[in-house]
Amino acid sequence: MSPIRHAHRQPDRSRGFNLVELPRVSPRKREAFTLVELLVVVGIISLLIGLMLPALTKAREASNATKCLNNLRQIGMSYYMYAQANRDMIPLGVSTSGPITPQPLKRPGPATQPADYPVALNHFLYVNGCPSAAGGPFVATGLLAGRNGRVFYCPSEIHGKAFRYNTDINPWPELARGLTTRISYAVRPVRSIWAQDLDGPGYSCSNMPKLVKQKSYALMAELPQVPPYNHGTGATTFLHALYGDGSVRLVYSNAFKTELETYLSTGDKEPGFTQPSAEACYSEDKSIKTIWWVIDHN
Repeated sequence: MSPIRHAHRQPDRSRGFNLVELPRVSPRKREAFTLVELLVVVGIISLLIGLMLPALTKAREASNATKCLNNLRQIGMSYYMYAQANRDMIPLGVSTSGPITPQPLKRPGPATQPADYPVALNHFLYVNGCPSAAGGPFVATGLLAGRNGRVFYCPSEIHGKAFRYNTDINPWPELARGLTTRISYAVRPVRSIWAQDLDGPGYSCSNMPKLVKQKSYALMAELPQVPPYNHGTGATTFLHALYGDGSVRLVYSNAFKTELETYLSTGDKEPGFTQPSAEACYSEDKSIKTIWWVIDHN
């Protein structure tokens, strides 16, 4: 029997899909958006920005707060290295006398150009080109020189150009000789440490405290006597403080609210100034509650 052969049928192409020529659309019409479509896109973008902006702001502030904390840790290491080279003595105190160049005015603040504040505040790195209490010897000895000097400035600084790194009214001492340089952090205002050197140029320091006796005390803090503060908002504003044991802690401004009000309303007020001197927020008598006493016991 011969095998059955199946005929190979050709597909019926007449039943397939036929190409239909669509009407031509001009390129101008294809590329254009309607006003409604454009408004929808703009609305969506605005909504996304509104949702993301607060989160980005919080993330940036958290990053700046961490950098500020690390700044103080690096300064703390400089205190230890300086103490090892100087019989355990470290620079603390205030600049108490002598002319200041350029002259300060009254009170620091974001809207003040240049920032105003009293002469005796304890945040001077250099005074008239000479090292001062707030870390000046660290720069003079090379511990924190050059770009490393940025650790003296909080990245969230809100008190104006006079408290920022190497501005026109706050020149870095290695780049502008003979002038005064301020930092974002205040040093512990130990009384009568730094004074004008009458026998030579600039300032001298005598009877520097020993680091071993400062283990439980704050050495530096973010300008505690100068509100507002760089971090937080409202009742949750805070500052960072460096302690003699090398630790850095967060201190909420509400903790020394009463002491700050007392400080701002009393003390040795100088003519033309709206704030008392740095010594008024500190007392050698550890039983008296002052701003620095509260920071010490935080």
